[in-house]
Amino acid sequence: MDLDDVTKWLPIIVMGLAVVSALLNLGDWVILAIILGGLLVGLLNITKNEIVPFLVSTLVIAGSATILSSLPSIGIWLSGIFQNLAIAAGSIALFPAVKTIWEISSKK
Repeated sequence: MDLDDVTKWLPIIVMGLAVVSALLNLGDWVILAIILGGLLVGLLNITKNEIVPFLVSTLVIAGSATILSSLPSIGIWLSGIFQNLAIAAGSIALFPAVKTIWEISSKK
């Protein structure tokens, strides 16, 4: 397995783990795995052209977690899923966001 395979499958694994852990309540260690995997995805996968759309998507996912909790019956499940997806997306967005801030602030 080479680096291309890892960068191809890691985002799918991280997002899938976020959904499964919300449904099965797998514990805090899974959240740590999601965060660490997300950091790797952000470091390896997000290109300069993808940063802005990805950061906007991250904000939408984070906001959706709160909104979906108000749905009757399934809201608690959807809210949990989107909370975990927000954790994954937020950890993926960390390196690209810091890189963008660095690039903007270092321009003269």
